[in-house]
Amino acid sequence: MNTSATTRYVSPTRAARELRRGFSLVELMVVTAIIIIMVSILLSVTASPAADRHTQMILSTAHAVATEYRLQTSVVVNHASTTPFDWSTAKTKNANGASGTGMLNGTVAVSASERFVWAVNQLPATEQMLRNLGTEVLTDSDGTGVTGEGFLELVDGWGRKLIYVSGVDHGDSVTDDDYLPEYPKPYFVSAGADGQWGDVQAASGSAALAQTEDNLYSFDLEGKMPQR
Repeated sequence: MNTSATTRYVSPTRAARELRRGFSLVELMVVTAIIIIMVSILLSVTASPAADRHTQMILSTAHAVATEYRLQTSVVVNHASTTPFDWSTAKTKNANGASGTGMLNGTVAVSASERFVWAVNQLPATEQMLRNLGTEVLTDSDGTGVTGEGFLELVDGWGRKLIYVSGVDHGDSVTDDDYLPEYPKPYFVSAGADGQWGDVQAASGSAALAQTEDNLYSFDLEGKMPQR
């Protein structure tokens, strides 16, 4: 009796057809979805550190601009003061393509850095320092219909507005900056990767306090320039 196994020949073309029949449309969709999710996770993991480093560079440069402006003019730009700039009057718009005048956004809760940028742009040296950051960082990001549209401001590595304060004192009469850390000198702050400012005075263990953990402050970078 011949007990040897009989080898079945399957042509390459037939094998390919059988392999193709082995995956249903649903299975292919599931595999595709998994690949998309993995790619998105990988991109977010690699993008966040890059945005973090870019933001540190922006904060350091903005701090240098503020320092240079103060050295040359003896003026600390203060969003809450009427001297030497009267913020209650219309100012010439400075965004690319903008014309006419308008009112600058001023409260820390809403704006940010419009008043700082407008002020330092009056001095050629500091204006050029800001321009060197590029149009992706120095931009008009208010959007259509927002008061103050047409004025440049600073954004971080995630494309979100930076905040500028001339100093924060939780005991003074200015309360719109009390969610930020106390510091006697001007500084800039980014809301970090989560885009949430939080509140440094919030209760321990609260969501608002946790949101401050990834915030980036220019005073933490004084004396050093992060790598690009």
